[in-house]
Amino acid sequence: NLKLNQLNLSYNRLSGELPPQLAKEMYKSSFLGNPGLCGDLKDNVIGSGSSGKVYKVVLNSGEAVAVKKIWGGVRKEVESGDVEKGRVQDNAFDAEVETLGKIRHKNIVKL
Repeated sequence: NLKLNQLNLSYNRLSGELPPQLAKEMYKSSFLGNPGLCGDLKDNVIGSGSSGKVYKVVLNSGEAVAVKKIWGGVRKEVESGDVEKGRVQDNAFDAEVETLGKIRHKNIVKL
């Protein structure tokens, strides 16, 4: 059984201060801020959707967690010349963050 204990949003364009309790919990995790963690984990993909892939990651403590790596969005699409597709991806990301912010579940970190 996998459970979501942390949500790494370090690759996204979010800004502002984290609530103190959330910040305290997030810094306990050994994968926060480790950009190589989800790099080449093809064997550990447990899901994929329109906004990214979900990987099974085993922390140093031995605990297995699910980590979602969000697609590049506007940055990637602007580089390829498809700005409109990038805007659609960013809108989908915003909707996902809004939804996750409303969900209250013991296995999902409150945003």
